[in-house]
Amino acid sequence: MAGSPPRHGGGHLLLGIALAVAGFGLFAASDALVKSLRPAIPVAQIVAIIAAVALAVSVTVAALTGGLGQLRTDRRALHLLRGTITSSIAYTAFFALGRLPLAEFYAIVFSAPLIVALLSPLLLGEAVGLRRWLVTLVGFSGILIIVRPGGAPLGAGTLAAFGTALSFGLAMMITRRMGPREPAVCYAAHAHAVALMISLVQLPVVFVPMPPAALAINVTAGLAAACAVLCVTWSFRTTPSSIVAPFQYTQMVWGVLIGLFAFGEWPAQHVWLGAVVIVASGLYLLIHDTRQRRATSVHGRSGSGRGLLCGRSGEPR
Repeated sequence: MAGSPPRHGGGHLLLGIALAVAGFGLFAASDALVKSLRPAIPVAQIVAIIAAVALAVSVTVAALTGGLGQLRTDRRALHLLRGTITSSIAYTAFFALGRLPLAEFYAIVFSAPLIVALLSPLLLGEAVGLRRWLVTLVGFSGILIIVRPGGAPLGAGTLAAFGTALSFGLAMMITRRMGPREPAVCYAAHAHAVALMISLVQLPVVFVPMPPAALAINVTAGLAAACAVLCVTWSFRTTPSSIVAPFQYTQMVWGVLIGLFAFGEWPAQHVWLGAVVIVASGLYLLIHDTRQRRATSVHGRSGSGRGLLCGRSGEPR
């Protein structure tokens, strides 16, 4: 019947979950490949190749799934702003990946939903109750456990990871404000295009010759990132976000496994503890947010687009 909500059978739910897990695993694989290139290859050069590959994939997908008209937009300024912020995610993330273990990097970056909760009253005009404030503060205590202030000075990699989390949070809020008016491929393509333009400006200054093996790794990282976007996008499009969104934290598991077997990294005890606090707080905020949106829907008010993970499927990383 027209207007009825879509039904999600068990098979579709399992497929959506599998695509999400695969997508977040591909994000981790892409990050690991980038980590193997740093610091020998400049960040701008890595970003340029990944953005070029991902943009080509996005344009191809658009052409095959509805035509290049999907890439047209009348909100160029907002896409430029969002693309600039998501480009900064790539720069700070790739810098941090060359200096931090994968698991520690992800533990800090997954504080992004906490940043959204902290800034949403100021930037989005959303009301935040006392319980949500308390959970946010608990989540940030997890970051303090990881960085252990008062010990050694914060390194450049840790500061870059914090910059990644902040930029990720800002990009999430911009995507939420923009809403779902345009196809996901439009968001992704514009973000990749902005990242490519920014990196190409720097490339003549920072370019270093790349051995064929390094170039192959860089291109593979771009393909993995592009495929990750497609998997996660399809997952969110076909499966309720309340079911799919928690599986973003499987990227932490992938990071631990890849870090262990590829780089011989095993997180210290304080990193495990801080990660558990951050992930638990993020999951609580996600569940709380989902319940609020359901209550709003039941009472017949228009949705506010508050999903904490809105836009994750369209990020260029």
